[in-house]
Amino acid sequence: MNPNDEYLTESMKKLIKNNFGSVENFAKELGVSTNTIYGVLNRGIYSVSFSRVATLSDYLKISLDGLAEGNIISLDGRVEHVSSDEEELLEAYRGLPESLREYAIESLCQVHEKYENLLKNMVDKTIKSNLDLSQVNWDE
Repeated sequence: MNPNDEYLTESMKKLIKNNFGSVENFAKELGVSTNTIYGVLNRGIYSVSFSRVATLSDYLKISLDGLAEGNIISLDGRVEHVSSDEEELLEAYRGLPESLREYAIESLCQVHEKYENLLKNMVDKTIKSNLDLSQVNWDE
């Protein structure tokens, strides 16, 4: 099982427990055997059919598109589970005095903006180098 599949599977287990109490209750609600649910959770969602994943996402009220992108997102747009890195950031933010929280957000946004600009510049340079007409052999 790849790491992202493991993350999704663990997140789905938590959702099942939080929303249904147990895998057994969830399976009963879906009208399938517990072995079916455990099979999906043990193999990972990338190892089962699309229709089965679609059914699970429907019952868990999570976005199928989100799953395809490797995220657990509720149908109302809330992120249902955060990674350990995100938890660490959140704990650090919550540990700040109120007066520093805005600064922390601004700093993180500046880092993100620099990253986005760096990516844009890399793409622009790649496009320019691929379109550099001076390097084209016009005699061919």
